[in-house]
Amino acid sequence: MGLNIKNPEVERLAAEVATALGITKTEAIRQALEEKTKILGIEGKLRKHEEFRKYMADIHKQYPQLRETKITKQDYDALYE
Repeated sequence: MGLNIKNPEVERLAAEVATALGITKTEAIRQALEEKTKILGIEGKLRKHEEFRKYMADIHKQYPQLRETKITKQDYDALYE
């Protein structure tokens, strides 16, 4: 999925950092966001989400019938009876 930056200030900052580090603007933004996730302490949470998605993808490969199961309104209603 692409990202289209329409903020001139962000574009300018990305270009300055990229030039100073000798990297692309995309890499400068990636590194900045990676550092911010560490500062905010969400790095581990993101990794856990990625691991969960991979786990679920593996489950769906092993048991494709699970993915095809449709839950009906009756199924939901039965949960609250």
